[in-house]
Amino acid sequence: TICPLCDGTGWKPTDENGLRKVVRCDCWYVTLASQRLDEARVPPLYKRCDLENFRDYNDTLVRAVSRSRAFCEAFPVAEKGLLFLGKPGIGKTHLAVATLRRVIRQSNARGLFYTAPELLALIKSTYNPATRSSESEVIRPVVEAQLLVLDDLGSERPTDWVEETMNLIVNTRYNHRRPTI
Repeated sequence: TICPLCDGTGWKPTDENGLRKVVRCDCWYVTLASQRLDEARVPPLYKRCDLENFRDYNDTLVRAVSRSRAFCEAFPVAEKGLLFLGKPGIGKTHLAVATLRRVIRQSNARGLFYTAPELLALIKSTYNPATRSSESEVIRPVVEAQLLVLDDLGSERPTDWVEETMNLIVNTRYNHRRPTI
């Protein structure tokens, strides 16, 4: 359907102090947020994760949700990223994705989701001469994303290369004040 406010242009007319001008239409922001969510690489299993449907069944999880909400409210000037620790199956990924999705919806930020093993495998694949992408082409969007979710961090075998690569990513993001979950 075509937006009745802007006729599908993404710009709506407005009057300000008797001066007629155009501003971005709300439908444009909704479309941009939807596009950014699609680009964030959130796996289909987690597409419906949000803070409202997260089951915070103990005090630790209640605090984690509270910190996630505070992070979302502060973004993009959040002082620190978030680190969720715990046993498998308690909802760490749900909470991380819910936070990423809320940040993207409310600020149209560019966000990315990767599992650490998947990201490392993608970087390693660039060492194959048959691959057409370079290591920097894989790492650049990861370090430049306004918000990055690195899921399953620590599940990979800890080699020197893994440690150096993860340190490069996390420290570069930290030095440029780009939060990581």
